[in-house]
Amino acid sequence: MKIRDLRFTPVSVPYREPEHWAWGVREGVTALLIEVDADDGLTGLGESVPFVDLGYAVETLKVFKSLLVGEDPSNIEKIYHKLGALGYQHVVDLVFAGVETALWDLVAKELDKPLYRILGGAVREDIEFAPWLWIRRPEEMVKEAERFAEEGFNTFYIKVALNPKDDIERVKVLREGLGDDIRIRVDANRGWTPGEAVRMINKLEKYDLEFVEEPTAAYGLKMVKQSVRTPIASGDSASTPHEILQLVMERSIDIFSHIDPDLQGGLLNSKKACAICEMAGLPVVAHTGVDLGLGVAAILHLVASTPNFLYPNQTLYMRLEDDVIKEPFVFERGAIKVPESPGLGVELDPRKVERYHNVFRERGAFPAYGIRPPAKIERILPPRLWL
Repeated sequence: MKIRDLRFTPVSVPYREPEHWAWGVREGVTALLIEVDADDGLTGLGESVPFVDLGYAVETLKVFKSLLVGEDPSNIEKIYHKLGALGYQHVVDLVFAGVETALWDLVAKELDKPLYRILGGAVREDIEFAPWLWIRRPEEMVKEAERFAEEGFNTFYIKVALNPKDDIERVKVLREGLGDDIRIRVDANRGWTPGEAVRMINKLEKYDLEFVEEPTAAYGLKMVKQSVRTPIASGDSASTPHEILQLVMERSIDIFSHIDPDLQGGLLNSKKACAICEMAGLPVVAHTGVDLGLGVAAILHLVASTPNFLYPNQTLYMRLEDDVIKEPFVFERGAIKVPESPGLGVELDPRKVERYHNVFRERGAFPAYGIRPPAKIERILPPRLWL
């Protein structure tokens, strides 16, 4: 089997309502749907989220196509290093992730097996998730969490580092409203200085947080971890296996919470990152905040085949207006079953792809990091940095 062609389609899928967080406001997800055609008639599917400029991503894919045609799609390690020689490693990783997923999809389809079977086999069959609660009035957040709890979710994420008083009030009301059996995590998106992080985490400790994610920038994580009793999760500042190894060796975190093929450069590198954490005794959490169905499918197969995913994983999937696959995933008791059909186990819906490609053409790409900065950051950084 040889690669015959590579095709891609940009789509923009809105959220049901905007998300407010420490870095601005997000209105939806823009992704590049990847299709890799083989000479035996099979097509592999993948999805890249262009955190980088969309134009860079598109031009990078054009270069990828010229280098991939004629290659054996099963030579994933060889292909990754061949494309990595282009330089700009993080850009290459972000764009390559969707291509690599499509290669895995092709290989698994040729073997007529679900992808997790060739990634190591099943450790688990149901993948648990933790939804984000949108920032709103505390009592409204409690009601939303109660609705999720009725559907079987028992762990929730909320964004903090917006306003200290409001952050504490939201966590307090959530804990009092939901009781002790529900797990609460907070994510500061590096919005605190190390000193602010220590002060805020100590104030929040009495509300029994499962962990605090990204309390500060990488340079301050070790100090924060040594100064608080609440577990510290991070990973946003470490993407490649080499960076993750350094973070783990520094013993700066308790949990690595950013296992994400988009950030690591594909499923193979994500497996390597998980192995590094496993050797250090660290659990991992999948970072799936801005994925459509193809990206979610890749995460399901990754988590199913990797032992140290010990916590429910991030998701915003239920926040999407719709999806581009024929049968969108359904949560059962807070979990999604791993597909059993060959490859990723999902198919694109041509009508939905066309619909959300038209949304992209009309509205453009939704910025991955939000459309405006929070006030306290805007006061520090020149406005041109937010263009």
